[in-house]
Amino acid sequence: MRFGIAISNLSTFGGLQRDCLSIARNIVAAGHEVTILTTEIRGSIADPGCSIQIVDTNNRTNPGRDIALGAALKAHRQGFDRIIGFNKLPMLDIYYSGDRSYAKIKTGAWRPFSPRHRTQMRLEQLCFSPSSRTSLIMLTERQQNEYQSVWKTPESRFRRISPNLDPARRMPHLRTDGTRERRRWRHFPTRSGWWWASCLSAAWAAA
Repeated sequence: MRFGIAISNLSTFGGLQRDCLSIARNIVAAGHEVTILTTEIRGSIADPGCSIQIVDTNNRTNPGRDIALGAALKAHRQGFDRIIGFNKLPMLDIYYSGDRSYAKIKTGAWRPFSPRHRTQMRLEQLCFSPSSRTSLIMLTERQQNEYQSVWKTPESRFRRISPNLDPARRMPHLRTDGTRERRRWRHFPTRSGWWWASCLSAAWAAA
């Protein structure tokens, strides 16, 4: 299958960006084709493991990047069997959420008058409204409950997975008795390409 993965900016610094690269590599390892669409690469990515396409945008704000990515996804929709987003975007089959709801964190009586806020809420609505068909991957039950309290999203559209921990980022020297490593291996086991393919298959099957 051909997967398109969209993320506002790509680097090896942020947790969401690392999750994006890890999932992309695992999907490739399962025998699929992956293209990451992003508006910017920050720093150096030695081996992304898949194709990366830079989307041009003159608006460097977060909503501006998201609008540019949304336009690119619309233009390339026919080139992908499934589209996974790591930002709230139009045209997504699957949204992997690392964020809380804008409605809960962007409060204030003046917010509805902000063009930026209206754009963010519109993009969130495209993913979470009851009429949307986007499947939703959450990291916590609290996160899911928050979105459902805002948008009344059907339970069937959600899948929850625990956060993954890249083995390269484990630091056993911080705990000499091995306790930290045992806890991390128990809660965040290494996941294969087939594990991710199965997870994503379950997510889009619910749509």
